Amino acid sequence: LVVMDGIGVLEKRDTAIERFQSTVQKAEKLSEFTAGHNAAEDRTVPPLLTKLVFIEALIASHVALVRADGEADETIAAIGRHYECPILTNDSDFFVCDLPGGVVHFNKVDPKHPCTPSS
Repeated sequence: LVVMDGIGVLEKRDTAIERFQSTVQKAEKLSEFTAGHNAAEDRTVPPLLTKLVFIEALIASHVALVRADGEADETIAAIGRHYECPILTNDSDFFVCDLPGGVVHFNKVDPKHPCTPSS
């Protein structure tokens, strides 16, 4: 089951704009790359159609997709509590929730070995 924020959440507007601006800035840095840049600097730019492709992959794989009415955090936490299952997320907000199944951060999952936690 995948739960996503609803469309048109006004509270998320500023966040969406900030993320888009960050993506543009990262793309600009990549285009101006020189040998003097910090090697540890984040140089990844997510493709603009990532969310659309993700949704299409879920549908093609017959994975249930739910769009919450607005912010999805409360819905996701309620589902996690009800089923006592872990929540896979990149949102640190869930680390302060009382979730019996716990929280797994995306960065801690090795895609080649998804059932073995990475260090």
